[in-house]
Amino acid sequence: MATTLQGNSQTMSTFTVLRHLFLAISFGIFGYYYYNNYLNIERQRVNNVLHGLLLEERSVNLSTEKAVAVGFGACVDLFVDGIPLVNALGLKPPKEAKYHNNIQSLEDVAEMFAFFLSNGAAAERYVSNELLSVMVEKAAQLEGAYLAMGGNAPVISKRFAIEGFTVHVGAKGSEKMRKQVHKNIHFSQGFGENDDIHLILEYKVGEQWGPYVVNRANRFILHSDKNNPELRSLESFMEVVEKVQPQTVLIGGLQMLDNFKFEEGVREERMNKMRDWLRGLPASIKIHFEMASFGEVAMMKSLIENIVPYVDSLGMNEQELPNIESMIRDGTIIEVADSNPRTATVLDNLRSLIQNVELVSQRGLSRVHVHTLAYQAIWTKKGSMWKNTRAGCAKASLVAHRHVCGVKEINADNAKLLMDDSFSLTTKNTDKRISFNEHAPISCWEERENEICIAPVLVCTKVKQTAGGGDNITPAGLMPQL
Repeated sequence: MATTLQGNSQTMSTFTVLRHLFLAISFGIFGYYYYNNYLNIERQRVNNVLHGLLLEERSVNLSTEKAVAVGFGACVDLFVDGIPLVNALGLKPPKEAKYHNNIQSLEDVAEMFAFFLSNGAAAERYVSNELLSVMVEKAAQLEGAYLAMGGNAPVISKRFAIEGFTVHVGAKGSEKMRKQVHKNIHFSQGFGENDDIHLILEYKVGEQWGPYVVNRANRFILHSDKNNPELRSLESFMEVVEKVQPQTVLIGGLQMLDNFKFEEGVREERMNKMRDWLRGLPASIKIHFEMASFGEVAMMKSLIENIVPYVDSLGMNEQELPNIESMIRDGTIIEVADSNPRTATVLDNLRSLIQNVELVSQRGLSRVHVHTLAYQAIWTKKGSMWKNTRAGCAKASLVAHRHVCGVKEINADNAKLLMDDSFSLTTKNTDKRISFNEHAPISCWEERENEICIAPVLVCTKVKQTAGGGDNITPAGLMPQL
C-alpha cells in the first residue's frame, strides 16, 4: 500500500513538472509570436508614417533662386564621447549633479555634465581658455574623436547648400574647414586663421556615469571663443545682406555672448547695432532668429529687447521654449526643462510665448518652430508670408532623423515613434484631443487667425551624432516655407 502511494506521488510529481514545462514552453512560444507581431506592427506603423512624410516633403519645389544669409559664428567642432573623456580627465561622478552659472574648474564641469546628462538635456557653456585647452588636449587623444566644420552659421548654411541654396555666412572661415565648405557657401570675411574650438561631449541613451543614467541622447558643448562673442563679422555681414538682398536672414549663434567677460558696454554696443540693423531691413526679407541654450539673465533680457521684437520667425527646442517663455513672462530663467515634454505642455508654452512676444513685436511675429525629440511643431499666422507649413513640418522631421543617424535614405528598422495615439491641445482641457493617424501623420488645425501643424519625428535608434541637430532641423523647416 505504501509502495502504491509512493508510486502515485512520483507520478503526480512528474505530471506537475511536465505541466509546468508545457506551460512555460507555451508561454514562451506565445510571447515570441506576440513580440514579433508587435515588432511587425510597429515597423509597419513607422513605414506608413515615413511614406506620409516623404509624400509631403516632395509635394513642394524649393524656391532656391534667391540667396539666404546666415549669421553668426564659425569654429571647428571636436566631437568626443563624453563619459570616456571625463574619465580620462580623472573626474569621478560627483555626489551631486549641480547647475553652475559659471564654470571655473574641472569639478564644475563634472557637476554640470552630470546635471545635463541625467536630464537628457543639451547645453552649451563658456569656460576659460586654459580649462578648455586641457580638455581638448585630452579629448584629441581618445579613440573616435574627430574634427568637423562647426558653429551655428556654417552648419545651418551647409544644410541650405546641400538643398541647392546659395548661402552667405556672417563669419570668417578657418583654414581647417576650407576643404569641408560646400561650393554654394560664401563667408563674409573669407578665410583665415581661426583657432576657436568647440568641444562636443556626446552621450547616448542607456549610458551611465556612476549613478547618472542617460535617458535621451544629447550633448554638452564647451567653448572659449575669442571672435564670435564680439560679433566681429557683423559689419561684413551687414554689407553682404545690403548687396545681395537675400530672401531670408537667419540669425543664430548669439549664445556665444552668454556669460562672456566683456569690457564694460561692449556687449550692449554690439547688440544695439544689430537691433538697429534688423529694424532697418525691408519687409521683403524674412528674418528668423534661432534660440540656443542661454543661462545668463542679462543676456536673455538683451535678446528680448534687441532681437525678438524685430524678427518674423523664431526657432527653439523643448528646453529653450520654456526658458524664453519664462523670461518674457516673469523675468526668470529655467535651468533645465523636461527633455520629453507632453505635447499639450509645449502648446501651452507656445501660446504664452506668442501672446507675450506680440505685445513687444515691432515687425509682427508670424512664425514659431519648436523642434522636440518626438515631433516638430510650426505655428504661423494665417495670411502671412509663410506657406507650406505641412511640408515644413515634414522636412524638419525627416532631416532630424537623417542628421542624427547620418544617412540620406531613412531605414524604418532604425527608427521609432514616440508620438502618442492622441494628444491634448492644452493641459487646461484634456477633452480637446487630436488623434494621431499614421497614414496622414501631420496634424494641422486653426486657432483664431493662426494655424498649428505637428509632425511626428522618426526617432533615430542608431545615433551617430546629436550636435548640430537643431542647426539642420531649422533650415529644413524653413525651406518649403520661403
